[in-house]
Amino acid sequence: LYKDCALFHTYNNPQELAANLKRYLDNRTMRNAYAKQAQHNVQAYDYPIVRKQFEELYKAVFRKQGGNNLLSR
Repeated sequence: LYKDCALFHTYNNPQELAANLKRYLDNRTMRNAYAKQAQHNVQAYDYPIVRKQFEELYKAVFRKQGGNNLLSR
């Protein structure tokens, strides 16, 4: 999941975490590349995009259930 935008470490492994932090601090190019990719990835979860996706989902459900009759229940 999103391995292209972050370094990961094994759960409860402070040595791996420390090594990853050192890699971030020592490598500005990698740090900036990961930050740019992370920013790109989160745009898919921007509120206006997610809101539109929910609206389309609800419209599809209402159409499948017979329109606005679902609202009167």
